[in-house]
Amino acid sequence: MKTKNVSFKSAMSSFNLLWCLCIIAFAGLLSLATIRGRYAGKELEVWGWFLIRTVPILSLILGSLLAGTSYRKINLTLLKWTHFVSILFFVVLFASFLASPLAWEYGEIPPIKFMYYCGYLLNFLTCFLFLFLGALIAK
Repeated sequence: MKTKNVSFKSAMSSFNLLWCLCIIAFAGLLSLATIRGRYAGKELEVWGWFLIRTVPILSLILGSLLAGTSYRKINLTLLKWTHFVSILFFVVLFASFLASPLAWEYGEIPPIKFMYYCGYLLNFLTCFLFLFLGALIAK
């Protein structure tokens, strides 16, 4: 069975588009919540929670772009798995942010604490993202 391949440049373009759109959307939501005072007194903690989960992966993506290996071919199955884990990562990221007020209302868990609880799953997904991205870049 022959594996399908795509160019490194097109693979990273689709991956970058996914990440840029999701990061911009989340940063916009977080900015609105910050302006509206949703995390009064805890703004730096919330922004730190967001940045510590996204900046390392963004740095890896940027590093791969700067490496300039656009002539290579990437396994399409590996790329699909990387996209799947990325989408799952953003679903959990958005869900933890959007559900945090409900955790306070129904479970009396402060929103930032709820987000930190969800952060454990995000950390787990980040490990898989690094694994898949490393495989994409290293091959």
